[in-house]
Amino acid sequence: MPNEKDEQVLAELMIDMHGAQAIKKAQEFLYGQAMIGNAPAASKWLRVMTLIEFSESGAEKKAAPPPMPSNA
Repeated sequence: MPNEKDEQVLAELMIDMHGAQAIKKAQEFLYGQAMIGNAPAASKWLRVMTLIEFSESGAEKKAAPPPMPSNA
């Protein structure tokens, strides 16, 4: 069974190191593992990619400025 905490830590490190390119980098690792037939590693990178995607979408929502009040 995969260690979800390790995958979460890996996703956070990927975001810290690669920023906006983290998901693309994880995707490259996923494709590389799939191409050599390493299904368990490819599955791990798919889960990490999903964690990065959810983490980035949450960060964007938190970082969004509040809407401007209308002067109507």
